[in-house]
Amino acid sequence: MTGFIGVHIGAGCHSEKLQTRYERICRLACKKGIEAIRSGKSAVDAVAIATVVLEDSQYTNAGLGSSLTWDGGVECDASLMDGDKLGFGAVGSVSRIKNPILAAHRLCLDQYNQLSLNRVPPCFLVSTGAEKWALEKGLEIVEPHSLITEKSVKVFKKYKKRAELSSGRNEGESKVGVTSKLLDTVGAIVVDSEGRVAASCSSGGIVLKHPGRVGQAGTYGCGCWAQNYGTGRSVATSVTGCGEDLIKTCLAREAANSLIHSAHATVAINNTIRSFLDSPFLGKFSERLCGIIAIESESTGRGEFTWGHTTPSMAIGFMSVGQRIPKSHISRLPLGANPGSTVIIEGTPV
Repeated sequence: MTGFIGVHIGAGCHSEKLQTRYERICRLACKKGIEAIRSGKSAVDAVAIATVVLEDSQYTNAGLGSSLTWDGGVECDASLMDGDKLGFGAVGSVSRIKNPILAAHRLCLDQYNQLSLNRVPPCFLVSTGAEKWALEKGLEIVEPHSLITEKSVKVFKKYKKRAELSSGRNEGESKVGVTSKLLDTVGAIVVDSEGRVAASCSSGGIVLKHPGRVGQAGTYGCGCWAQNYGTGRSVATSVTGCGEDLIKTCLAREAANSLIHSAHATVAINNTIRSFLDSPFLGKFSERLCGIIAIESESTGRGEFTWGHTTPSMAIGFMSVGQRIPKSHISRLPLGANPGSTVIIEGTPV
């Protein structure tokens, strides 16, 4: 395999009216990622470049257009993992970093630089501390309101009113049954020309989340995973869904472990999602909604890109270095299928 990228813009309920826009976003992110690989950039750089495209779209729930908290603010999470050196970087609950994934990218790279007095470089920073660090590193800092869109305000007002009419703030601070209706995390997985893998995850979180809440997009092993094994096999995953459920099940890492111990990627992802649905760590009120994109590649050049979800839909895109045009697809549950229990698994050799 000489280079490949796969992206997603969330598992949720994608509007058919906006399907063309969703697919265009996925294709653009793939093109930018592949261009980076063709120019000689590493998987770590390429996955960040592709994720920036996803964050900059007002139609995704990451960076610009992120879901608003109970108090009406923007708080973003993002993470990135380097499968070659096993570095990891993440930010959580940030409101002023234009592209949170770039902060995660820089934190990941800085893991390899020793600080004075043998201090340990941070791999996960949150809130104002993360924003101060990002400013010092030269990343773009913006006013929080610049990340709020007309659409995110409209959604916020709609569900805030429903929550307040229900049983007050306590229920408003929970998922209020909207996780199956709205888009969640974006992410990407990359194999570069050297066979190195990297993965990313970025999210504005669940609408009406409690201020300060950090979801799977900022949590190690829960939002993304990438690992090059000494056997010549490599895996990378990026997941989406209800952050609390994904954290409790460490879904990204579990998916990667399943991939590396299976001869068939589609079987591995199917088994991972089935185990997620049956997990004793999820409470009885959990909607058990998730989505996964995954890549398993070998030094021989063989590989398989796989995706699966339990939500009404999931939007993905993918492209190899050898392709001129990226492919995009919105996978949907069959009519009448039950979200949270029906599993859709698809894949393609790459």
